Amino acid sequence: MLKGYVKVASDSEAYYKCGATDNFDVGQSGMIDLNDHIGDAEKKQSRKDGYIFPGDLVTAYAAISAHSDVYGSTWLTYDPHANRTAVFILSGALWDLNVAFEGFE
Repeated sequence: MLKGYVKVASDSEAYYKCGATDNFDVGQSGMIDLNDHIGDAEKKQSRKDGYIFPGDLVTAYAAISAHSDVYGSTWLTYDPHANRTAVFILSGALWDLNVAFEGFE
């Protein structure tokens, strides 16, 4: 399963997962709309509850049932007004997986 993964700041050790796709097979794709997970500070929603906020650094996160989870090394600043899709590719084998940033669509 591919999941969105949020890092609060570049120097932070705190990482939070948000969003999720359904399971998909090798060669297939999944999509997460991060705008579905925007937090509202007035409602006391937090990153720990799976919400993200404008300016958060985000990358793709892959949860694999037969392997340790992996995530991308490229972090992007979340902007809810950016009308782009970030594409990440999960490649390798069960014992050597990699999540890489492919580009924007």
